[in-house]
Amino acid sequence: MALNPPLSPDGSPLRVANELFVLKRNNIEFEIKIDGMGKLTGKGHLVLTTARIVLINTGSPAKWTAFDIPLGLMSADKFEQPIFGANYMRGTVQPMYGLIPGPAKYKFWFMNGGCAKFLRAYHAVVDRLRAEMARHTYTQTFVPKFASGNFQEQFVAFADANDPSVLYVSQPPVASQPQPMQSFLGGYTGPAYDPAAFAPSEPSPIPVYQPCLVYTSPSPR
Repeated sequence: MALNPPLSPDGSPLRVANELFVLKRNNIEFEIKIDGMGKLTGKGHLVLTTARIVLINTGSPAKWTAFDIPLGLMSADKFEQPIFGANYMRGTVQPMYGLIPGPAKYKFWFMNGGCAKFLRAYHAVVDRLRAEMARHTYTQTFVPKFASGNFQEQFVAFADANDPSVLYVSQPPVASQPQPMQSFLGGYTGPAYDPAAFAPSEPSPIPVYQPCLVYTSPSPR
């Protein structure tokens, strides 16, 4: 995870290497509890990509602007439907390179409309990512398929008037993040993320925000 990833002037997240935009959802409220740092709250919208979920805070941007949830560092994610109140997603995400003091627990609430379209796209991306990360084939199979449009076609025909989520049937004209603020997505060939191997005190090898699909072990000391 990372706090305040770079955004474009219109508030869209800057693209990382080999990243494709999947879906946008407005009217979201967030709560993020970071070990060793405290709680962040906000409201705005989210963007789901093939590498991450970006929570973009337009309600109080002076406090924090955005929060990255890399899909490869996410665990215990679950969709909740309480009897009272809005539906929400919750989960845990590990920090990247120690840029934030510790793991974070997140929740984001869907403040209007249904979630069927969102959940279909979310599970299509996350479930495929987890399966292919284990085989080290994510960028060789899923990303090219998504880029070809085959992925989106299965959702364009799925209409849900109650879900205001917007699918990206074509990629938005979003600039890439400047180097070295790039992802390892596409170049990673090591093992899948292992929570037991994570060391929160490990200093960042690059002292800037650097989103990535999966955690890569720091260089030996």
